[in-house]
Formats: sequence, structure tokens, C-alpha cells
Amino acid sequence: MIDHARRYNAEVPACKFTLNTQTDLRVFGDDTFDLIYSRIVLQHQPHQEWIRAYLREFVRILSPGGIAVFQIPSGMPLRARINFDLPLYRALRAVGLSSDFLLKRAKLVPVATNWLAERDVRSTITASGGVVLRADEDDSSGPVVPSRMYYVTKAGSE
Repeated sequence: MIDHARRYNAEVPACKFTLNTQTDLRVFGDDTFDLIYSRIVLQHQPHQEWIRAYLREFVRILSPGGIAVFQIPSGMPLRARINFDLPLYRALRAVGLSSDFLLKRAKLVPVATNWLAERDVRSTITASGGVVLRADEDDSSGPVVPSRMYYVTKAGSE
């Protein structure tokens, strides 16, 4: 991914790409970024607490006057919580079927999806010193899963 990013942004030499192998963002200092953008990422964290941790980190690394824009599902209907594709995918891979076949031909979607209720997003942001400027409906998680796009800044910057 980093190689692709560098190749596609070769005309922007000031653009720096960092591969973060940690489960937090401590590789970046406080007040580092004017813009943080995350779409269809947080929902793939395995635990809601990890999502909250990233939200706290977003506020920490956001510069005063900067803005963080991120999307997260705000709920998960029961039928979306039960992902039969993931254990089926793992079992079929274990018996030797290729991931290419399972993903493209069998059309399995072995991806777990998580969510965080809007009240939890707002309280996490506020407790971290941030302010939610807006929270709009978003359809990036599909028609079954309700999702929100948040616009956040640091307290005192709004």
C-alpha cells in the first residue's frame, strides 16, 4: 500500500507516508495533523474499545483548528452481527480452497464489522477534549447497517 501511495503521489514530494505497525497512533506527536480522514476503517477494529481508543488518538494528534472526519456504523442489526461467511471461509481455506475462489466465485465476505453508537462517539470525543461539529447519516456501510460521518475539532477551536 505504501508503494502504491508513493507511486500515485510522486508529483507531491512533500507528502510523507508512514506504515504504523502499532495498535495506536503514538508514532505521531500531539497536535500533528490539520486533517484526519478515515472512512470504512474503524468498523473493522475487532473491539469497540479499540474504536474508542482510535477516536481518543484522533483528538490527541489533531492540531488546534484542525478537523477530523471519520465514518463509523452507529448500530448493527442482529442479522448483520451474525457473519456466517467468516467461519465458513476459514473452514474452506483449511481444506485447501483458494482465497481467490472463495472471494470471487463463492462471493464470501469474511470480514467482521463493528460499530459504536453515536452517544458513545460523542462522549469519547468530548472526554478527549474534542467537539463534534456535525454527525451526518452515511451510507458507506450499506443499506442494512446505519452509519454516521463525523466532523470533529479540538475544544476551543470551533
